Amino acid sequence: MDPMTLCIYVMIPMMLMMVLYVFLTKNRTVYRLWEETAQALELTHEPPPNASGKTIGPITGTRKGFQIRLNHSKHRDNKNSTPYTTLEVTHPSHMDLGLNITPEGLLTGASKILGVQDIQTGDQRFDDAFVVQGKRIEEILALLTPTVRARLLDLKTPDGHIKLTDKGSYQEWDGFVVNTNKLKTAIEHHVLLMEALAQAQSTHIMSQQHAKALA
Repeated sequence: MDPMTLCIYVMIPMMLMMVLYVFLTKNRTVYRLWEETAQALELTHEPPPNASGKTIGPITGTRKGFQIRLNHSKHRDNKNSTPYTTLEVTHPSHMDLGLNITPEGLLTGASKILGVQDIQTGDQRFDDAFVVQGKRIEEILALLTPTVRARLLDLKTPDGHIKLTDKGSYQEWDGFVVNTNKLKTAIEHHVLLMEALAQAQSTHIMSQQHAKALA
C-alpha cells in the first residue's frame, strides 16, 4: 500500500472520531446547561429515555396553580435547522373562544386591510400593539380587562414572539435560551397574565349568573 493510500485510511477514521467527539461534547454541554436551568428555576427537567441519556426534554412544573413548560427545539427547512426556545403557561380551563392574540406586525397590518378580523378594545395603545381574533367577541372583550391588557403589553418586547390563545400564553425566542434571569422574569410575567385572565373570567361568569338571576 502506497503512503498516500495509507494516509487516507488513517485520516478518515480520525476525522470521523473527531466529529463524533465534538458532537457528543456539545450534547453533554447543552444537557448540563438545561439541567442547571431547571434547578435554578425550581422546575423539573424531563429528558426522554435514550441510550446516551444526554438528550434534553421539556422543563415542567407549576406556579400558583398554572402549568409551566419550557422546551427547546429546531425549526427545520430543506437546508437548515434553526434552534429556538419556547415557554408555555397553561390556562386552567379551556376557554373555547377561538382566541388568538398576537403582536401587530407588517403582515398583520396588511391582512387587516384585506378584512382579516381584529377585535378592537378601545384602548389605543393595546389595539395598536396586538391583533385580537376570536369567535365570541363580547366574551373576549369582557376578558380583556385593563389589567389583562397591561399584562400583555408587559410581555411585548422585541426579544421573543408572544401569543395568547384558549389554552394559555406562549413565548418563543430564537436560539437555545438558558439565561435563568430572563426565563424567570418571563415566567413571572406570564403567570401574572394568567392570574389576571382567570380573575377576569371569574368576574365575567359571576356577572352572567347575576344577570340570569335578575331576568
